[in-house]
Amino acid sequence: MTTLKQKLVFFDVFDTLLTRKVTAPSSVFYFSALQAIELKIIDCSAETYVKLRQEAERLSRKEAGEGQIQCERIFDYLSELLSVSKDICKQLMQLEFEWESKLLFEIPGAKAMIDEERNNGHQIVYVSDMYWSSDVIRTFLENASIFQKEDKIWVSSEHGASKDSGNLFKKIFPLYSSVNLSEIRHFGNDHYIDYQGAIKAGIQPILIDKGNPNHYELMLEKHRAESDGISSLISGSGRYLRLLYSNSDKKTSEIARIIANVAGPSMLMYVLWIMREASKRDIKQLCFISRDGYIPYVICKKIANKLGYNFKIHYVHGSRQSWHIAGLRQFDEKTFNWLFNFFNASSINSLFKRLGTTWENATELVPEIKKTFNNPDDSVSEKTISLFKDLLTTNVSFQNHVLDIASQKRGLLMDYLSDNTIDLSEKTGMIEIGWQGNTRVSFENAIGDANANNLHWFYLGLNLNVSSKDPSRYSTFLFGPMLDYKPIDALPQIFESFCFAPHGSVKGFEKINGKTVATFNESTELALDKWGRQTYLDIFDAYCDNLPLEILHNSNIPNMRSTAYDLLKQFCESPSRADAEIWGDLPFIHDQGASNLSILAPRPKINFNTMKQGLLFGNFRNTANGSHQTSWGAGAWARRDKGMWPIYIFTFLGYIRIQKSKEIRRILRETKHYLVRLIKPSA
Repeated sequence: MTTLKQKLVFFDVFDTLLTRKVTAPSSVFYFSALQAIELKIIDCSAETYVKLRQEAERLSRKEAGEGQIQCERIFDYLSELLSVSKDICKQLMQLEFEWESKLLFEIPGAKAMIDEERNNGHQIVYVSDMYWSSDVIRTFLENASIFQKEDKIWVSSEHGASKDSGNLFKKIFPLYSSVNLSEIRHFGNDHYIDYQGAIKAGIQPILIDKGNPNHYELMLEKHRAESDGISSLISGSGRYLRLLYSNSDKKTSEIARIIANVAGPSMLMYVLWIMREASKRDIKQLCFISRDGYIPYVICKKIANKLGYNFKIHYVHGSRQSWHIAGLRQFDEKTFNWLFNFFNASSINSLFKRLGTTWENATELVPEIKKTFNNPDDSVSEKTISLFKDLLTTNVSFQNHVLDIASQKRGLLMDYLSDNTIDLSEKTGMIEIGWQGNTRVSFENAIGDANANNLHWFYLGLNLNVSSKDPSRYSTFLFGPMLDYKPIDALPQIFESFCFAPHGSVKGFEKINGKTVATFNESTELALDKWGRQTYLDIFDAYCDNLPLEILHNSNIPNMRSTAYDLLKQFCESPSRADAEIWGDLPFIHDQGASNLSILAPRPKINFNTMKQGLLFGNFRNTANGSHQTSWGAGAWARRDKGMWPIYIFTFLGYIRIQKSKEIRRILRETKHYLVRLIKPSA
């Protein structure tokens, strides 16, 4: 045996250097099964095939012992489990190899890490407990431009030893007898197989686990069967983006992680649903309403044609501020619904702005307004609302003033649509996030019934109390009056916070050089830029550019409502501290005029309000809401510091107050069981 004298370093392959565009290795089997079904090679379901493929691997592993398993032996067992010929199983093995090749990619930075070790004079040895042969693994590494001819590959099944026992390493050591074991390092992603295995072999372990799936990626993977494998692809794409930015500064990498794991997947599933439903309804054009519609618009523009859809896609400037007044034709309850919506964050002056006028203009026209309202900067109250309704329904001068403004705004809106070639005389999908449906009513009032009847509205969600004269003309993705899904706490604020746009909220429209353009409120934009808006938009572009569209194009894309629901519920109601730290600092607008801004989740404080909330609700999310103007209570609570123990006490007392009968019964029951076990251990 020739003894080699040089420095030595080991590398695990899968999830250390290479990983897949799906999260679980078994999803490779799923996609090869889908193709096998299409080719009529097998006649069972894809999920059944996966289970049988996993069982064949288990049987082969049990037979092989420490020597691990060979791919050919797995498919011998699979031949028996599927009751098909060996030739059929050779075809299945080839399909699995092709899908493995198609789905594998280099973990960003892996090649550079290998090159650095190689340049420092280390012999590179790749070690793997996988069922693929060394020749196949070499092909995978060569496809990623990682393998070089002087590198070595040792696979457990070819040497009768495994990494987790340390014996595979020990079989290699005699070739490098002059190398001190303490100087040999092994890089791997698995704590038990790689880290502990290296320790057992007496060499230095280095854990690189960034390629391992996180809890959001695993959550998406769990929905593989019901999504026909699409959620697994979405999960893997998110992991790729997360890894792409893993070496960036902390804030950038955390923004990328949230886009990769939550914002990107949920937006993508929403857009896939929109396109699917619009195609079924023979809709010709899609109009994404600003600014919450900007990110869905970007996704749709990037993927629609590549997935075989031929919609005309528009980004339409609009807002509550610009459309409500344009749609105003009379003063009724529908008007009052949008005028006084979210009044808690408003001043009297802001109510005048919602009507397209100002305190100064209104009081100049109707001086008696000054007798009705003392100060335009006063907060709006129930009494204010009553006085405002009286003003709108009894003062003819003020009515005419507002209606004249509404007519002018309506004309500008129609000119804007015409100037931007948005023809509402054909079947059109209108995309709006939600949640009241008031802007839909105002927009349709503005454009008239003839055009309104051509529209179908696609919402992420509508509040359950929303009613419509024609519910067949709108659809909701997550929840709404016709869906049996419970609302998610803080979802409106969180999903809207994902909806960045490169401009401020739309104030209205004006003529410039003969063309009607939108005007924007820029008062809060500096805070968004300082937080990192452009970074967010750039990373979202990268997310779209790295989606596996070539696979999605040939897939049957189902409605992934339950997948998106579970993902958003986890983030909104049970965020990690890392989630809350980065996203809780995002500036969030609270009113129609885009003038009232605070961060999503300020850290909770100990004060009278939080103690009262704790006693009242017995819920940490609601307790945190009492601290400040908090939009995301769960995020605020996740950011708590160590001095929050008094809030724990008050919230616990509140919980006991609400759940006292259930808790008393539970405590008595558990005490009884404890005493029984204490007295009669064998019982």
